Parts: sequence; structure tokens; C-alpha cells
Amino acid sequence: TMDKIGETHSTRPKLINKESGRSEIWHYFAYKSDEKGEPTDLNSPVIKRCYKSCAAMGTFVTRTKKTSSSQPTISEVLLVTRKYERSSKEAKRLNRAVAEFICMDQIPISVVDKTGFRNLVEQLDKRYEMPRRKYFSEREIPTLYNETRSVLESQPSSQPYFACTTDLWTSRTVDSYMAVTIHFISDSWEMQSWCLGCAAMHSDHTGENIREVLEETVIQTWKLDMTRLSGITTDNASSNIKAFKEKSYHWVPCFGHNLHLAVNKATSLDRVTSCLSRLRKTVCAFSRSNKMSRLLKEKQQLLHLPEHKLVHDEPTRWGSTFDMVDRFCEQQQAVCAALAENRNKWCLMPSDTDITTLETVREVLGPLSTFTDALCGEKETTLSSVIPVMWKILSHVQDSETDSVLSHSMKTEIRKDLEMRYSNEQLQILLNSATFFDPRFKNTFVTKEKEVIEVLMQKAATADLSHLSQQMESTQAEQEEQTGAKKQKQDLGSLLSTIVSERKKKEVEKGDECQAGREYLQMPAADRQKKELHTYTTMEETSATESPLSWWKRHESSLPILSTFAKYYLCIPASSSASERVFSTSGLICSPLRSRLSSDSVDTLVFLSKNLQLTKDVGFFYILFAQFFMQRSKQCV
Repeated sequence: TMDKIGETHSTRPKLINKESGRSEIWHYFAYKSDEKGEPTDLNSPVIKRCYKSCAAMGTFVTRTKKTSSSQPTISEVLLVTRKYERSSKEAKRLNRAVAEFICMDQIPISVVDKTGFRNLVEQLDKRYEMPRRKYFSEREIPTLYNETRSVLESQPSSQPYFACTTDLWTSRTVDSYMAVTIHFISDSWEMQSWCLGCAAMHSDHTGENIREVLEETVIQTWKLDMTRLSGITTDNASSNIKAFKEKSYHWVPCFGHNLHLAVNKATSLDRVTSCLSRLRKTVCAFSRSNKMSRLLKEKQQLLHLPEHKLVHDEPTRWGSTFDMVDRFCEQQQAVCAALAENRNKWCLMPSDTDITTLETVREVLGPLSTFTDALCGEKETTLSSVIPVMWKILSHVQDSETDSVLSHSMKTEIRKDLEMRYSNEQLQILLNSATFFDPRFKNTFVTKEKEVIEVLMQKAATADLSHLSQQMESTQAEQEEQTGAKKQKQDLGSLLSTIVSERKKKEVEKGDECQAGREYLQMPAADRQKKELHTYTTMEETSATESPLSWWKRHESSLPILSTFAKYYLCIPASSSASERVFSTSGLICSPLRSRLSSDSVDTLVFLSKNLQLTKDVGFFYILFAQFFMQRSKQCV
């Protein structure tokens, strides 16, 4: 041990005190010295107690001055605690953020007066003094509405065609509202869907009144030309049929509503109706009793079944009926085991006939459940897919030798009802026209090609095609830029497939776009239409996974007339689900705690909730371009 202590003392460095060190701190620090007794490194003093070196940044006095100079002054402290002025940029920015939070998330305006929310905002920024409810309801939200509407007004007015959907809804306070949505294809071939409003109806729901409110919204409120309306989609209510089908509008029945009515025909059979009625009572016994619910969970664990709860159906949605039947068939053993242990519930025990009926219902309706939401999207073309989807549904409900009597009856009811609802000649031509302009289905599913071509020739004779020359030049320039800018990685198989398809298309088209420029535009409209129809019909169909809008974007310059008509038909939605979504938003806004909202306030809040995020994406670039052109105009003046 003594040897180790000696070795430690011998390895300790020799230290030397700082000559001019007047501070008390130098009693604890020193410098390492060399053989001559000079300090080796003045920037690394050593602690005398542990002989560890540390970095030094000047003298103790210098560091003390730096530390003392970083203390805030009295004016700086007062500035941090001072509230933003009402007219300051920060206050306006935060006021707008609160208004957007209220509108986008369907929050009551009274939240700004709640103590908890005000404390939260104060913790986030102590300098921000949030205004009260009256400021947001009378100033900020109306201003936000006007700005959002100005951005929206510039979108559909620049497009040649647009389509609409509409539906009626009654609020908790028994006030009637009519939602109107607009759908169009932009210059970049993207499907756009906007909510024009949720107007109050203070009259009976007759066909004339519905048409009057729609025209008032579209023509007077939004200054749109009804002659550019390519189609309107609603449900099958008799008032909607009288309002639009019997007039000069291209009326499209909602595909989801048609399928719902057809399935209801099948579930209305006496044997199915009585079975579903008993099933609903069984489901209610488990959903309204905590004891039965716990017992069902125990049986599921014993039988190693998924711990799923039973589902009760909603009369207005046939898909919920299928979900109820499907869930019961999944949990049949657990449900029967739970009912068997409670003597008072034996009356709810399903019989063998009921189980057989429910299994048949699931077998018939199961394949149809995937088509309910297939055509309810708002960002893709849907009308062109109605005929292919209908073909698939009708092929499923065809009679088979193995079908039971009940299965045969259900399929027959569904098939007859759907065929009846799509038997109208005008509707068939409209659906075939939309399918004709879908490059995925134009050669496979179009059944009235002759009638479609006749309609197109008539439209080409009366349509204004003077804008095509400028459109072709701008489209060709955009395509050249995109071809050089976008290069996607492909494997060998897909690359060869692309090369082969392009080779086939070039063999069919064999037309130089540069040569087809001015000479093509000087041809009569009828000749140009025939030439484009011949070119388009001889092209091969594209893959079903490819977007038809992307295809038309690439071929707009070579098919300028047909691309205009493609926008006419492909913008029409096959389902009125867009209006239904508006009412879902309206139901969240018109909550029981907000039952005193006026009809104008409901319209404003619904409009902002549906469009604010969309206009924020579009409005950013719109405002930039507007500011740019304003500056340019000032400079020119």
C-alpha cells in the first residue's frame, strides 16, 4: 500500500500558482509547470484538490461581467409581459387561428369564453389576449367566410362544365336544409369537390321548390351558368325525380340508394323479415343488459372466438343489416351458449330455420357489401364505373342450380329492381357516354356506342371550340416539361410493358402532333370530331388500376375535342354521398347545445367546415399569384 501511495505522489503533476491572481478562486486552481517552473498551458488551469484540468475562457472577472450583462433590463421585462395590440400582426394571426379551429373542428363559438380554454391559450402565449365570443361571431368568422368564398368563386367559373349533387335534411329543431355540392375537373385534370352551401328551406319539399332553391343557389348566389351543368345526382325521392328528371337536366339516381332499395326488396320477403325481427330482439337483449354482455364475453373466451360485440342495424343503411347478420353468424355459438344459461332468455334462442335463413342472407348479400362504398368517392371518376359494377352485381345475382328457394327469391328481387331502375333510355345513354370516355372500359362495357357517337356529333356541332388552339399549345408545353422533369423508377417487366404499349399506340395513332397543329385546327369541326373518334376508338384499353384522368391529361393535346367532352361526363358523380357528408357535418354543428343557431349561421359554419381546408391548399397559391399580378399592374401604371 505504501508503494502505491508513493507511485501516486510521483505521478502527480507539479503545479504553480498564478502570479497576478487576486481573486479568491485562485486558492483552488493552479497551472501545470515544466522543468523550468513555467506554466505549460494558461488556458487549462488545474484543480488543486483532484488535479483535474478544466477549460478557461478568460478571467473570473471577465466571465462575471458577461453573466451580469445577459440579465434583462426593466424595459425588456415589461415588453415580454405587455399584451399584443388588437391591430398587431401577431394578434390578427392568432385570432385567425382560433377562428379556423372553431370552424374546421365544429367547435361551439362559446369555447372562447370557457375558463379552461382561455387558460390554455394564455399558457401558450401570455401576450395574446383572446377576444370574446361576440368578436368571432360578428367579425372574424364572417371575414373568414368571405375570404374562403372568394377563393372558391375563382375555381368552377374557369371550367367549361360542372356537376352537382343535392339532398334534403331536417335538423334537431325541425328546420329543413338543402345541401348543394359542385364537382368539376380542373385544368390539371384533378377531380374537385366543393360545398356550395347548406341553404334553409322554408317551404314544402315539392319538386318545384327544390328546383327553385337549387337554381337560386347556383345562379344567383354563385353566378354560375346552368347551361354548363352536365348532370345532377340525387336520391330516388319522388320530389327529386319531378324536379330534375322531368325537366331538361341530366338526372342521375344515386347508385348507393338504388342498391339500398334493391336489397330492401330482398330483405322484405316474409321469411327474411320475420327472421331479422327476431334477430334484432336477440341483439337488444345483449346490448341493453350488462349481465348478458359479460356472459357473452365469458363464452367467447371459452370458445376462443373474437371478443366482438353484436351489431344492431340501421334501417336507412342496408349494409348495417348485413353487418348484424354477419356478426351473429360469427358469434352464433357464444350467443346460444349465453342464452342457454338464462331461462328467461330461452325465447330468444334462434331456431335451426332462423340460422339457415341468416346464413342464406349472408351468402347472398356478402358479395354486394363491397359495392356500397365503391362509387361514393369525391376525388375520382365514378359515373364511368357504374356499368362495370352493375355487370358484376347482375352476374352475381344470376340464378344457379345450387341455389335454395330463398336464395333464388332474393336474387330475383335484387336483379329485377336494379334492371328496372337503370332501364331508362336517356340514363343508359348518359352512363354509356361516361363509360365510353373511360379508357379502361371503352371497348368492353359500352353497349350503345352508336347512340353515344350520335350524341357527341350533335354536341360538337353546337359546342364552342374556339379555345382549343390555345389549350393545345399550353397542354403540349406542360407535357414537355413534365416528360423531362418526372422520371419514375421501373423494374424490367413494367418497363417492357410500357414500351410495348407505347409501340402499339404509336402504330395506331401514327400522327405527328406537330404536323396536326394549325392544319388540324383549320379542319371543319365535324371532320376533326370524326378523326378523333377514329383515333380514340382504335386505341387499346388501359389498365383498370390507372386513373382515367391521368390518361386524358397525357392525351389532351392529341384529342382536344374529346377531352372537352370527357370533362363533361367524367365530372358527374355516381352517388349523392357528397351531400350526405354535408349533413353529417351539419349534425355535428347543430348539436343539442347549439339548437338556437340561426339558418344563416348554420350555412356559414357548414360551408367553412367543408371548404376551409381545401381553400387553404388552393388559396395559398391563389393569393400569391394575385399579389404578384397586382404588383405588376402597379409597376406598369
